[in-house]
Amino acid sequence: MISKPLIALTIAALAASCLTLSSAQAATQSKRIDLNTAEDATLAQRRIQCGSVDNTPTVYSFHGEAFARVPGERDRKLFDVEGYNIRQCVTVTDPVRGTGWRLVSRELLLYVDPATGELLKEWKNPWSGQTVKVLQTVNDPVNQRPVFPIGADGKPNAWPATISGDT
Repeated sequence: MISKPLIALTIAALAASCLTLSSAQAATQSKRIDLNTAEDATLAQRRIQCGSVDNTPTVYSFHGEAFARVPGERDRKLFDVEGYNIRQCVTVTDPVRGTGWRLVSRELLLYVDPATGELLKEWKNPWSGQTVKVLQTVNDPVNQRPVFPIGADGKPNAWPATISGDT
């Protein structure tokens, strides 16, 4: 049985083996970003999603709980989930919309026993009582349309979040 710590260690090793820091990246990081400009808002979005170096894999991970909702019944927790998204960005240019980026990724979603933390191989359906085989989910591709300083509507790309606190 594969354990969560082994999966986390494998993902961490993959991420560590993919990390590089170029002088261009270091120079880019020293420039202060102005989120009020379309170019810098686009750059900030890229850095959050996958860094600023083309074709450099980045690992995103997430975890949560999966529930069932049946009208007239309380929500029922079915299992925990743990996901990993391996992604990278590439720079794209458009003569009208400017220089932007495109995200390319693959994703793995694992179903986990909430009591033991182990990956589920089988799961007992609480309504039918039937035990079924669990198929872990592999999504490939999980890509994103290009993001440019100028949107498809011709308007500047705005920072899609609210900033609060010290800036």
